[in-house]
Amino acid sequence: MLLELKVTHFAIIDKLEVHFLRPGLNILTGETGAGKSVLLKSLSLLLGGKGQSDVIRAGQEQAEIEGAFDLSSRPDIKKILKGLDLEAGEDILVIRRIINRSGKHRVYINGYLSTLNVLEQIVPSLVEITGQHEHHSLVKAQSQLELLDKSGGSMALREKFSELLSERKKLEGTLNELKNSVRDREQRMDFLRFQINEIETFKPIPGEDQELATSYQKARFSARLSQFSQNAEEVLYGQENSVHNRISDLLREGESLLEIDPQLKASVSALKEISVITEDAAFSFRDYSKKSLQHTESAGEVEKIEERLSDLKKLQRKYGADVESIIEFKNRAKEEYNSLQSSEENISLIQKKIDEIEKILKVQGDKLHTARKKAALQMAVGVNSELKDLNMKGAEFSIQITKQEQASSYGFDEVVFMIKPAPQESPRPLSKIASGGELSRIMLALKQVVSLTDLPMTYLFDEVDTGVSGPTAEKVGRKLKSIGKVHQVISITHLPQVASFADAHFLISKEVVKGLVKSDVSELSAKERVQELGRLISGEKITATSLAHARQMLDASNKHH
Repeated sequence: MLLELKVTHFAIIDKLEVHFLRPGLNILTGETGAGKSVLLKSLSLLLGGKGQSDVIRAGQEQAEIEGAFDLSSRPDIKKILKGLDLEAGEDILVIRRIINRSGKHRVYINGYLSTLNVLEQIVPSLVEITGQHEHHSLVKAQSQLELLDKSGGSMALREKFSELLSERKKLEGTLNELKNSVRDREQRMDFLRFQINEIETFKPIPGEDQELATSYQKARFSARLSQFSQNAEEVLYGQENSVHNRISDLLREGESLLEIDPQLKASVSALKEISVITEDAAFSFRDYSKKSLQHTESAGEVEKIEERLSDLKKLQRKYGADVESIIEFKNRAKEEYNSLQSSEENISLIQKKIDEIEKILKVQGDKLHTARKKAALQMAVGVNSELKDLNMKGAEFSIQITKQEQASSYGFDEVVFMIKPAPQESPRPLSKIASGGELSRIMLALKQVVSLTDLPMTYLFDEVDTGVSGPTAEKVGRKLKSIGKVHQVISITHLPQVASFADAHFLISKEVVKGLVKSDVSELSAKERVQELGRLISGEKITATSLAHARQMLDASNKHH
C-alpha cells in the first residue's frame, strides 16, 4: 500500500508530499484545473507510464516522483524483489522516477538504478489504476485469470498444473538432447571404445610416471652405480688395508691400553661403533650391487623402460598431464559410453514419463476448467447485482472461458471478462470498453465481490462517479468504503455523497506564484471537511444550507459505518 507520494517540478506541481491512510478510503477533491489529473499522471509515471519532457515544470531541468510502499502484508512482492536482488529493507519499497529534459529518464528501485521492464514485474499486483487503460491491469487477460482463480479458490490447482507443465518441458528438453545425440551415437561410441581400450591396454598405475623416470635413470647408469658400490665395499671391508681392518687394529690396541689409562674408554667405545657402522655400510653396498642392480643390468631393460615411457608420453599428450589424469579421463569416457549405450532405453523411459504427465495434465486441466466455470458463474451473478446498484442496470457482466489445444502455465483455458453495455448490444471484451467511468464502476463491482480474496493493495479510482448522482453516488461511496476496510483506496471525486465516506480527505488546490500556477495537496480537518463538502454541494458560493447538508452527510456516513 502507498505510504507517501512526493512530487517535485512536475507540471503545475512545484513540491508536494502526501501521506495516505492505509488501509482505508482516501478521497481527493478540488476545483476543476486544481491538479487532480496532474497528481494522477505523476502516480501513473511512477508506476511505469511513458514520460515526456513536456511534463517538467517551467524553468526546471527535471521532474521527480517518488513513492514509498508498505510491503508488510505482501510476501509475494518481497519474493519478486528478492529474485531481482532488490530486497526491501523494513518491508518498505521505494520507487523513484526522474524525467529529464535531455531525455535521459531514470528509474530507481530501493535506491538501485533499474529499468521500466523490472518495474513492470512489480507494479501490476501492487497498484490498480482505473480510468486509464494503459495502466489498468483489469483489461489484461492474465489479471482477469488471476482474479477468477483467486475468487474461485483455484490457485493450488493452477500451481500444481504449472509444476507438471514445467516438469514436462524439462523432460522434453532432455528427450530432444538424447534424440540428437543418437544421430552421432555409433561414431561417438567407436571413438570412446578406442580411447578406453588404448588406456586399458597400457594399464597405467597411479604414480607410475615418477617411478618410471627413476627406473630409467637407474638403468641408464647401472654400470656406474655397480662400480661405485663394489669400490665402496672394497674400500670399507674387502681389501687387506680396508677401513674396517685398520679400525679393527686400532680397536685391539686401544683395548689393550685401557688397563694403563681408563680414560680412553669413551674413545675406544666410539671406535667400536665406527667398526660396526663401517661393517654395515660395506654389507649394504654389497646387497645393493647384487640385488638392486641385478635387474637393471639384465639385457634390454633400458629399452623396455624407454618403450614404456614413450607409450606413457603419447597417452599424456592425448588424455592428461599425469597418470591420475589419464585414469580420470578413462573413467569419464566409460560413463559417457555407458550412457550412450543405454540412451535408447532412456529415450523410451522419458517418453513414457512425458505421456504419463500429459494424462495428468489433461485431468488437472479439466478440474481447473470446471472450477473456473463454477467461479465464473458465481462472480457474474455477484458483479451484475453490484452493477445494478451502481446505476448500470442495462449492463451485463459475463466471463468467457475457451479451452485451448495448447497448455500454458495456467492451464488450457483462455479467460476473457465480457460486458454487454446495453440489452440490445452484443457482449464485448472488457478491454474494448471506451468509458473510464464504466470501467471504474465495473472494477468497483468486481472488487466488492472478490476483495476479501485479494492480497491488500492500492486501488486508485478515477471517474468512478461519472454519470451518477443521488442515491447511486451514495452507494458508490459505501462500496469504496467497504473495499477500503481490506485495501487502500484512493479516489478522486466531484460528488459530496462519495467524499462523505472518506477515512482521510485531501484537498487539491492551486494558486499563482510569481506568474506560475502552483498546485498543492493538504489533508482536511473535520471542520475543513464540512466546508469542502459544502462547496461540492453548492459550488463556489457556500451557503448555510449546503453546510448543514454537509454535516448531515458526514453524520449519516459515520453512523452507517
